[in-house]
Amino acid sequence: MASTLVAGALASSYAVAASPSGGVTAKSAAVADSGEPVARLRQEVRSGSLLAGHGVRTVCPQCGARVVTEKTGSTTPLRASAPAGYGPGDLAKAYGLPATSKSTATIVIIDAGVDATLASDLATHRSTYGLPACDTASGCLTLENYTGVKQPAPQKKGAGAALEEELALETSLDLDAASAACPTCHLVEISVPWQDGEDDNDVSTGDFAEAVNTAVVGNASAVSISYG
Repeated sequence: MASTLVAGALASSYAVAASPSGGVTAKSAAVADSGEPVARLRQEVRSGSLLAGHGVRTVCPQCGARVVTEKTGSTTPLRASAPAGYGPGDLAKAYGLPATSKSTATIVIIDAGVDATLASDLATHRSTYGLPACDTASGCLTLENYTGVKQPAPQKKGAGAALEEELALETSLDLDAASAACPTCHLVEISVPWQDGEDDNDVSTGDFAEAVNTAVVGNASAVSISYG
């Protein structure tokens, strides 16, 4: 099991995207495939100096993510046996969150478009950091559209597919952050039509408003809208 360091253009910090084969346990003696100690990589992430000695390469045509590479000019991803980026512990420390989560409140994330790999990406994030599983089968995770019914299929081509790919990065970051802040909370991701991600008119405003109403009807304790 290895973790790959990813630099997200839509995020102000670095994040870790792990392969879906299982979780990892952070160890001070852990090293990257490049031979660098993970502890040193963590320091470089926090000081903002990681890219002084490493390069980046694109992940997908439309999204803003960049994979950190072993060195400048290399295309080989920087992999490590333990996460080197910011994780749930860092988030808890920064915001003074409880060390142990007991709440089963519902957090709703509203975003435009459908993220086809959202559930599996969340599972990877949680297993990587040792958080309890949260999936649709258990009822911990719910994916629905702004009217409260099942989300439509992701766009397969054209402008819709391009925009959904671009926005999926932010949607995953939103859900991962909510998950990390409250590991025992129920999570709901509500999608509005992908067109609302690029339009700014009465129709898109109405769709987002209806999404908020759907969240409230579903007894949401907190609602987050990533749009602007």
